[in-house]
Amino acid sequence: MKKLLVLPALALTACTGPDALIDMLEGQYRGPDATVAEPGPGDMMTDTRLRVNAPALGKHVVYWEVRTDDKDSAYRQILTVISPAREGFVQKSWRLNENFSWPNKVTADTFATITPDDVQPVLPDGCDSFWRKTEAGWAAYLDPDNCRVYSKRRDMWRRIEAETIVSAEGLRQTERGFTDDGEQLFGTPPGEYHILDRL
Repeated sequence: MKKLLVLPALALTACTGPDALIDMLEGQYRGPDATVAEPGPGDMMTDTRLRVNAPALGKHVVYWEVRTDDKDSAYRQILTVISPAREGFVQKSWRLNENFSWPNKVTADTFATITPDDVQPVLPDGCDSFWRKTEAGWAAYLDPDNCRVYSKRRDMWRRIEAETIVSAEGLRQTERGFTDDGEQLFGTPPGEYHILDRL
């Protein structure tokens, strides 16, 4: 299966640690709803990334939330933990266990007292994103050769590929699904992204 990380990685230096990545990633972004086939003027979403204090999960934790204009509550809420890895950083994603409710409004200290028992992985082992420094910012890649997820709705295994590219201007991101034979099931065509402007 062809890998599609399109931006070149640069060597990391002392000034490009996890804090430098989070400094650029943190903020709000706005663009067309990626879940709508042909989004119109009312189909807009806001993507929020906020550095949070969650010592039980790690030192560098980011809350990720996605909201659409037509809903009062978020439809995606995830805690991402960023840790050093070879030539960059690895991002693992967690969600609250079913016996916990996500708050409607999140602050930097909302998750200060959660424990590892309060969360569970969003995706199975192998489905981590890897961040690399680029000339304009940072790029993350989730490799479909390593990420295989069972879909109850489709009653089949799918390989998942995801890319996120962040710069001062905003986000470019996509998620794609493939069969084991490499047939694309969903997502943007290779090289195309959903574009969200930084607010």
